[in-house]
Amino acid sequence: MGLLANVDSSICNVVLDKGFEIKSIKLKELINFLNIIEDRRESYYIAEELLMIYPKYETTEKISQTNDYVFFIEKSFEISDDWDQSAKNMVELAEFHKKYFEQYLVETLQLMRLYKEGNICIPYYFYYCGDMSKPKVVTRPEKLPIHSLEEYSLEDQEITALQDFINSKWHFDFKEDFFKIAFECYNLSYEINKVNLQFLTLMTGLEVLFVASKEEKITKTVSRNTAIVIGDSNNGEKIYDDMGKFYGTRSKIVHGGNRNIITQSQLIRLRKYLRKAINEMNFIISEEPNLHGNGGKIRLTKFKNDDEYLKRNFKQNISYLLYSCGFGDKPWR
Repeated sequence: MGLLANVDSSICNVVLDKGFEIKSIKLKELINFLNIIEDRRESYYIAEELLMIYPKYETTEKISQTNDYVFFIEKSFEISDDWDQSAKNMVELAEFHKKYFEQYLVETLQLMRLYKEGNICIPYYFYYCGDMSKPKVVTRPEKLPIHSLEEYSLEDQEITALQDFINSKWHFDFKEDFFKIAFECYNLSYEINKVNLQFLTLMTGLEVLFVASKEEKITKTVSRNTAIVIGDSNNGEKIYDDMGKFYGTRSKIVHGGNRNIITQSQLIRLRKYLRKAINEMNFIISEEPNLHGNGGKIRLTKFKNDDEYLKRNFKQNISYLLYSCGFGDKPWR
């Protein structure tokens, strides 16, 4: 059972694979259930811990008395024998956790964040036997800090698109190393507890995507390519200017040691830029190898991963393509 943070009832419309289900429970009932899971600790302490996940309730009294629903993800599985914490049981549980929790559920939540901003995450999870009326604890609850409280909420028209997005296997197949690193930077920005470091991580993600050689002027290259890839004829100039200002801020942090100069709105905007850039670059990479820019025909060829020279040329070819475009030009579309 894993408690979901930063979500609302719209999350219940999402259908997960591998037997996982998204369910709801009243907070009062959850506190009673966790009271059993946590060896009948006082409800006050349970409520205090839940405030870390649901801070809008402000006090333990409010969170204990509300009739609101919260949301969790659950999947059941059978072990070969009755649970007795034997070595065989623990091996089966470890294999389940790696295959289904780490390799499917965590990656799926990361893709959901890539589809739309918002820190959907599981900061509290555990395994138990039996049903919720008489649970037998298998593992103690794992409790993780939440460093971003951005709400993840879906409109009705976004549900189908999100389902298609997370079910499209190619989103997992980030064959290029630089693309994997950019995706990791995006997700890491939700997990770091310092705003300045979140900001620097997002800037690194954009540099990894768009800088193809040491000879390039990084500020201009990243600013322009970001604007080309995610912008259009109406907002491309603004995105370009934004990125220039972000680089000025980055310099103040890295070279001047300035702290507390990033606003939440700036951080959210930069994260949005990286999210859109990853999705659009993924589209470019997945397209036909023959693309046309303003400068003429450019051929992009996917090379073997073990040939570093050709891998560098693949990224350089994308750089050439973007260089040939103006704001609003997207020949790959």
